[in-house]
Amino acid sequence: MKRNLLYRLSVVVGASLMLSSCFTGVDNYKAPSSAMRGNVIDKTTGKNLLTSTDDFQIRIWETSWSDAVSPQDIPVKQDGTYQDTKLFDATYAMQPFNGPFWPVKRTEGHILNGILTQNFEVTPYLQITDFTWEVVTTTKGDGTKVDTLHMSCKLKAPITEGLPNVREIKPFISWTPFCGAGANIGEISEQNNNANRITLNKTWADIGDMATGIGRNTYTFKIGLIKNSGYTYRARIGANVNDASQKYNYSEIIEFKCE
Repeated sequence: MKRNLLYRLSVVVGASLMLSSCFTGVDNYKAPSSAMRGNVIDKTTGKNLLTSTDDFQIRIWETSWSDAVSPQDIPVKQDGTYQDTKLFDATYAMQPFNGPFWPVKRTEGHILNGILTQNFEVTPYLQITDFTWEVVTTTKGDGTKVDTLHMSCKLKAPITEGLPNVREIKPFISWTPFCGAGANIGEISEQNNNANRITLNKTWADIGDMATGIGRNTYTFKIGLIKNSGYTYRARIGANVNDASQKYNYSEIIEFKCE
């Protein structure tokens, strides 16, 4: 009986030691600490593509060991830059992905060893041109002053042939430095119910010149503002096409206050 008990105890102790060695073994792999960074550049202007935070991504594939790997996405920032500082040294394929631009081919053989700076050029579907704005103050009969933001723009298409239907033009307003589809004030009723959205759903031939890519019309928005002393408004206009992602091409961001 004692011999059998000793045998069982030795089996349990041995198994415990084996499990302990598995969990306390030294991990020889360093935490990922290399960085990818760069700019997404509008090919037609040579400047960074104006966007909204995480509207689209740089998609990467680690191809050092196999081509059949799952992708990772690096968000592109509002200023058209991207950066990820927690990657393993390896060879990668890369591609601007899911954005408001003509499809870009995946490129291979990007070697990451510490820091990799890689810029990409894209051609946007649309451009916001002739952008104007002003804050107009009017006085009601009871003496109350009302501020209204007036914005206007035209559209341009760098490539017209094969362009998906132009879907809509829309103003965006924010009380933070971030302004776009992901940062838009809901407290303003006109924004919340999309009263200021201009729905087009038209081909470029219907709204612009096929040869020059210049749009025929001026689009105007008038948006009632909430007076909020000390807060800075940011605003811009965006337009999109009816592709799979329906992401917006934007104007620059303007800043102003309503005291």
